[in-house]
Amino acid sequence: MNTSWLVGKKVTLSNKRISPRMPTMLKVEYSTTGGDILYDYSTNISTTGLFLHSSQPLAKGSHIHLRLTLPGAPRPLHIMGEVMWVHRGGGKNPALPGVGIRFRFISEEHKQALIEFLKEFGEE
Repeated sequence: MNTSWLVGKKVTLSNKRISPRMPTMLKVEYSTTGGDILYDYSTNISTTGLFLHSSQPLAKGSHIHLRLTLPGAPRPLHIMGEVMWVHRGGGKNPALPGVGIRFRFISEEHKQALIEFLKEFGEE
């Protein structure tokens, strides 16, 4: 799906975004309940979620523990999220394989760090 027409557009609920996503590549350490620790990269992030570029078989609805380190941050952010959608990649759709994660729990301290990061480097 070519989404280049969305660049610079105001995001509305009609396209299911609660807050705008900022393109960024951050290393993400993550695991599902009882699962192994895995490492992949985000391609965008907002105060409410991120896209995790991954070919791991994560199922829609899975709960996931994320640890991500923002540039210049003294320690990683710990976030609990939920897989909202899955894209396997390939075929006629050139989109990257991965999953859309909605943040379900983030401490106030970590949320403020994320907001500051977004203000400094992007959209918020």
